[in-house]
Amino acid sequence: MKNLHLYKVIQTSNPNLKEELKNASHFASDTRAGQIFFITSEKLIGIKNGELSCDYEFDSSVEHEGPVVCFDYLSDSDELFWIYQNGHCYRMNVESWEAVEDTGVVFEPVWGASWSPGYQNLVVATENTLLLFSRDLDVISESEVKPNYAGKEELQTIGWGSKETQFQGSVGKGAREVADKDRQLTLLVEYDQEQFGTLIKWRADGQVLAISNTEVVAGAKCRRVRIWDSDLNFLALCDPLSGIEPTLEVLPSRNLFVTSRTSVDEEKTRSLWFYEQNGQYRKNVTLEKQDNMKLQSIQTNCDGTILALVFDSDTNVDAIAQPGGELQFWTLSNAEWTKKLAYKFNYSIKYSNFSQEFASNFQFLTSEGSTISFDIGFLYNSETGKVVSVNGRELRLTDLNVAPIPPPMSHVQYKLAGAVSSIFIRNDGRIAVLNKDMMLYLVDFKDLKAEVVAEEKLENVGDFVYELRLVDDQKVSYVSLKDGEYKVEVLDLKTMEISSLSTQPEPIVYHKVDGTTTYVITDKGKCLKTTENETAILFDVGLTDFFKWTWIGNDSFLGLSPNFNLYLNDRSIIQNCMSYSINGSLCLFTTFEHKLHVLEVNKDVKKADEGRKVERGAVVVGHEGENGTKCWLQMPRGNLEGIHPRFLTLSNMKTLLNQKQYLEAAIQMRKHRINMNLILDHDPESFYNSLDTFIGQFDPKVTLHMDLLQLFILGLEETDSTATAFKEHYEREGQKVSGKVVKAAEEMEKVIRRRLDELEQGEMLYLCLLSCLIKKEQGNSATNALLDLKERSAKISKEQDRTKHLSMSLRHLSYIVDPNPLFEAALRTFDLNILSMIADKLQKDPKEYIPLINRLKGFEPENYRRFHICLLLEDWAEALDYISKVEEKFDECCEHVKQYGLYSRALRLFKGTERYKEICSLSADHYYKKAKFTDAAYLYQKCDQYEKALQAFESALNVEEYCNLYESFVCQQGQVDATSTTKSSESTTLNIPKAKYELALKKMAVHLEQKGRTAEAATALAKLNFEAHAEKIANLLATAGRWTSLSKLTTKMPEAIVTDILMNKFEAFTVLFENQKQQILEYQERLLELREIKQRHLNAWIEAQGDDAFDCAQSETTSIASSMMSQASRMSTASSRRRKNVDKKKSVVKKGSQYEDAAILLALKSLYKAVDDIQEEMAQFLRALVTVDLLQEAAKVQEAFDSLIKTCTTKRNSIWPEYLKATDLPGPIFETFRCEDGIVRLPEGNSMPPRFQLSEELMAPKIRSSVTWKLDLLQ
Repeated sequence: MKNLHLYKVIQTSNPNLKEELKNASHFASDTRAGQIFFITSEKLIGIKNGELSCDYEFDSSVEHEGPVVCFDYLSDSDELFWIYQNGHCYRMNVESWEAVEDTGVVFEPVWGASWSPGYQNLVVATENTLLLFSRDLDVISESEVKPNYAGKEELQTIGWGSKETQFQGSVGKGAREVADKDRQLTLLVEYDQEQFGTLIKWRADGQVLAISNTEVVAGAKCRRVRIWDSDLNFLALCDPLSGIEPTLEVLPSRNLFVTSRTSVDEEKTRSLWFYEQNGQYRKNVTLEKQDNMKLQSIQTNCDGTILALVFDSDTNVDAIAQPGGELQFWTLSNAEWTKKLAYKFNYSIKYSNFSQEFASNFQFLTSEGSTISFDIGFLYNSETGKVVSVNGRELRLTDLNVAPIPPPMSHVQYKLAGAVSSIFIRNDGRIAVLNKDMMLYLVDFKDLKAEVVAEEKLENVGDFVYELRLVDDQKVSYVSLKDGEYKVEVLDLKTMEISSLSTQPEPIVYHKVDGTTTYVITDKGKCLKTTENETAILFDVGLTDFFKWTWIGNDSFLGLSPNFNLYLNDRSIIQNCMSYSINGSLCLFTTFEHKLHVLEVNKDVKKADEGRKVERGAVVVGHEGENGTKCWLQMPRGNLEGIHPRFLTLSNMKTLLNQKQYLEAAIQMRKHRINMNLILDHDPESFYNSLDTFIGQFDPKVTLHMDLLQLFILGLEETDSTATAFKEHYEREGQKVSGKVVKAAEEMEKVIRRRLDELEQGEMLYLCLLSCLIKKEQGNSATNALLDLKERSAKISKEQDRTKHLSMSLRHLSYIVDPNPLFEAALRTFDLNILSMIADKLQKDPKEYIPLINRLKGFEPENYRRFHICLLLEDWAEALDYISKVEEKFDECCEHVKQYGLYSRALRLFKGTERYKEICSLSADHYYKKAKFTDAAYLYQKCDQYEKALQAFESALNVEEYCNLYESFVCQQGQVDATSTTKSSESTTLNIPKAKYELALKKMAVHLEQKGRTAEAATALAKLNFEAHAEKIANLLATAGRWTSLSKLTTKMPEAIVTDILMNKFEAFTVLFENQKQQILEYQERLLELREIKQRHLNAWIEAQGDDAFDCAQSETTSIASSMMSQASRMSTASSRRRKNVDKKKSVVKKGSQYEDAAILLALKSLYKAVDDIQEEMAQFLRALVTVDLLQEAAKVQEAFDSLIKTCTTKRNSIWPEYLKATDLPGPIFETFRCEDGIVRLPEGNSMPPRFQLSEELMAPKIRSSVTWKLDLLQ
């Protein structure tokens, strides 16, 4: 489908050398130096940049040695080499410019010669012999030109499977007897040479060569083609070919050999014949008939993608014919050879060849003494899905939007008068074509029809015209070359006037006419912008052979360089681009990673999208027009595939959503399987503001519209699609708003309800409302939907319409809600009719649900039925709500409360009712059994069961509440009115003997003391009998640290008892404070020592691992570091069991342990906390000492505790430094520097590790200074 385009022409013509170059027979090129060498019978000529660079005249002996058979430039040795027909060979070094004859190489006339690719071997053909020479012209091998034996690869057959062995009837037998005229040996064509006409062609890999030579067969001169390998081993003799011409070429990529022939009939049809390596005929291609023309040569480029046919006028047919030549370029696509370019000249082509380094370069020498260089390349002529493919004079027009038909098929075929030399297609389908006869055509391709709208002959436009473009409907622009100047000219088809817009001395490879501005890009990569007043350089890439440019507007161009870099002006944006196509501001391109990408090209080019995988070797052919989403790829096999890249599709979605075309966006999203959440996430604020517009675009009477609306509602998700699936297509951060689905469902519900009020029949829209209710997912959403349906159905007057509405709505709910939850929701409506319909829609077994419904109908009243329905739903709490309203079922209600433990809910439900006290008693018994004695006691008081309340308080060891309740009833009993009824006296009288009360206090005191609640135990004994238990009370208060309360007892008991208790505590505090102080100092000293050791180990480790020249065997520190590394390698990096072992090691201070420093820090932290906690007790203790006049002891203990606190404060910063170093981190040093991947990496110097854990021991404790415990009178 690709066409060939001529994008650069260079004409080398020196007027002073024209006459001499007319006599040149061969030329060779030095592409590195840009120099061309010519050989004539008299001299060698070198030309560079159109000027004579060197000149070497032959002496008289050389002048008469005959024509040149072979002339080559050996690039690796910088030499020229040529052979004359008489067998003399010459070399010439280009630098020294002196010819040296290689004599004694060939001793007979040479009929043909050719160097192998890479110039390693030379094959020379004489009349009867083939010679293979090395680079030094030593004979390697020799063979006969016409061997009389079969080749190694020729097919051998004994007749099996041949036509003669097959039954084909009389017709087939008669056909066999008729000779195949195409495969018979015939006499040489008129313009073939009988002598010195041997053609030698090598395959690109240098392993096989083909030789076409003349020979005598049965007394007649004819031409045959033979295949040889690189060692001159005969491989095959090609099948005979009638009318064979002196042409030959080897296709490097398909292992085929091609020659030409003219038919022996009157038509004289010319065709190309292709042969395989075994000499068998493969196929033929018929060429367009050309009168009085002969095929001079067939040539292929170095990668085998282009076949060049060089024609010349046949003077043997028409002796008075004017000299003229024609050049055709053919390509192979989908197994079909097509003619893509043709150029006609009024002069002959004497010699031509493709560059061996650049596949796109073709050079030829004219009979006028000029050398012309063509640079051609492949491009698709595709715009908005319309593609034109060239086949000679036929235009194959295909509209990919209708059907992606690959060539050779097409929708429309249009034939011109001559073969195409330049072509251009505009995005509206108008095509500009220039043929080889300089006829210009404008063709409109619309609605699968082609129509010529203009046809003109171009005259006086230069020697070469290429790069044809449409300016507008009546103007075309092109690049012309004349007299060494390249001009951008515009032809007005109305007036046929030609205006020149830009003239350049360098070859122009691309141009664009935009109004009054002309853009020109030269072959050196320089872009010039020409306006009416001035010319300025827009950018300069600085790269040659750069022709695939595309104008994208705003002074911007996209170009694909020869090394597959995609440029935006002079900036490379993609490094491995195979092909590209422009769709508005979007560029679609394929890469060598076999992916299709989309990139938004503008002044601030961002990174391309992630792309999608495509078939290996796929290239972009074209795309739909503006806002289109489809592009077409051509695969290596030639087939076409249309795809919708996600980037293009989403760009189109954005445009539709910005324009609020929600319905069209939803249709496209469904077509391309795009998450419909994008409708909301694209612009939430705009969506909510346009909800009426959104709902209004969906017609309730159109099933498709309602289906799309349902898909949107039911597909709502909490996640923001612009931050997940479409993150790379949105530059903003995702919307972090919770409750997105609920809000959207609620807002749409409001709009849909308003719309339903306006419609007479909106059943399908009501289904969307039900979907909104389900998506709200608040509470029982399905139940709410069913209740709403019940309410709406009740408003429908006709029974038939109501049943139809219910049936359709329930069927919809059965689709979007799981069966079991929907059945439960139907139960929650307490409507047995709806329940029956739902069961039917869910296709439940009637044997199961009909008995259930009948059983539920048997429960009366309604609240009792609902109670049983809630039991079916296992909603015990709501079941209690309903049965609590049925008075006659109170016993069943109590059983329900006890069975499911609904005591708290029952208390709230029965509050203020006659049954409240019964529920309190029931609940109190439950809590008492659960050992919730305080809760039970309060509930017993609620239901006037005071003895049980006292028992509960006793069990709870609540002395205060027990005594208060008992004492309050003792007072009440003394004030009981004699006139009170028996019943009321019983309800308010507490019949508990005092002895039992005192026994209970004794028990509570014992239990409290055992549990360590000594202060409460003291209170119990005080309530019982203070005088009898005074000393016990004092000891309990001292144990509890209640020194203030103890000091107050001096008035109630002997002072000596209190003094003895205080002195004992004074001595204990003195010893404790001294021990704590000593322990803190010891721990601090050991901790500093460990940190110093760790610093030495760290230094040794860094030094041993960082110095390559360090002698590890002689170093003590290296052995230390090595030992540490060994330990590190044995350690597990992540194990929960290991973590427990580490915590265990930290809990005990053990000298020499790996975690000794961590254990010391934890021990110190515990000491600091203990010291801080004593401050409140010390405040009471000092005041108690002063109260009993122990002033000296009070002063001593205050001084000891003050010293301890000062020690803690001063040592704190050295134990927990404010600024941490690596050695301050607890634990083994290799664990400190272990990274996330488990590898221990050395620090640089004494730097901190990249990460470390803020463990508990690193958090420094605090000694509060806000507690006032000192007494100034003791200082």
